[in-house]
Amino acid sequence: MKRLRLCLQDGDGRVTRRATAEGERLRARFWEAMASDLNVPKALGITWIAARSELPAGVKRELLMDFDRLLGLELMDGPKPFEATEELERLLEERAELRNGGSYERADEVREQIRAMGFQVCDKRVGTHVFRVPEWVQTSGSISASRDVDSLLEEPGDLKYTVSIVASQGCEELERCLESVRRHLDDSEGEVIVVDNGFQDACVAHIDKIAGGDERVRVFHADHFLGSAAGRNVSLRQARGRNVIFIDTSVEVTGDVFRRLASLLEDPTAGVAGRWGVVTNDLRSFEEAGRSGDVHAVEGYLMAFRREVLREAGFLDEKFRFYRHLDLDFSFAVRSRGYRALIDVELPVIKHDHVEWSATPPLERDRLSKRNFYRFLQKWGERTDLIGARR
Repeated sequence: MKRLRLCLQDGDGRVTRRATAEGERLRARFWEAMASDLNVPKALGITWIAARSELPAGVKRELLMDFDRLLGLELMDGPKPFEATEELERLLEERAELRNGGSYERADEVREQIRAMGFQVCDKRVGTHVFRVPEWVQTSGSISASRDVDSLLEEPGDLKYTVSIVASQGCEELERCLESVRRHLDDSEGEVIVVDNGFQDACVAHIDKIAGGDERVRVFHADHFLGSAAGRNVSLRQARGRNVIFIDTSVEVTGDVFRRLASLLEDPTAGVAGRWGVVTNDLRSFEEAGRSGDVHAVEGYLMAFRREVLREAGFLDEKFRFYRHLDLDFSFAVRSRGYRALIDVELPVIKHDHVEWSATPPLERDRLSKRNFYRFLQKWGERTDLIGARR
């Protein structure tokens, strides 16, 4: 609710006919949902669409206030708009000049100065927005959505590797995976981004302790389970590597897997690479590939791709809350842009039992897997051109 209230500060720009028409479409959808047996979940979803949109401030605020007549969340009790001080204005102008000149690292330093003053800078498609950081955000140290972290994707990668590890359970498995990555990742070439996707145990403090002693490791804590795709997107938005590597906590690195993956990706036709992959003849059933070479999709246990490929394919589809078939979706998103998917079965890794699969009751994991597979088929089920002859 506090985040929703905060959205009343968001947005700027002139109210246009297009913006007004879009606002009216959202208004109609909201009241239609409420008129359908008081469908509050659907109406709240529409409320969040409006809150997170790029609509001008006047349209967005009027919409939210209209919705609140029925929701009764007292959204106007949120943080009040502020007048920028001369110092804040100076820092914002300095940061804008640095970004325009390509000095992103120095611009980030200025962002931290602004943050220390109690303000958050948010770069959006229609410009840069600034809002006062509420106390509950300053003290929580956690995130509630992938968009709570800034995207560095359009900036040049200043490291060779970003290794992404996301987990919501299985502390021992997370520690084993993280330690194996740290052991084989060259100190000067890469970073490790760990996303605590809603851990509920003492593992959280232990991860922070590791990060405190290793400058290569950065940790983001979610205040609840964001979903598998959203958790990965946190790391993608913050990645600074020219090569991005997903690794599941069930995987243990036993050798220099990073250089070998980077070598595979040096081929400009290669879009995604890994250790395990699947092939299909009909897009309805998939089977494990038994040898190195081209596959139709790389499995998410270990998946690597270049930064520029991610720019083309875009972030992961956050409708995939369960992890199953998310790797199929992203592999096909990459391959739909003309790239190949490759595996190397000799990569130095060990795959242990998968914690999330084992911890999910069989009926529930079947239901979630089928839901994700139907979602995959809706997007890619007719793309038979993507299952032609493999090289």
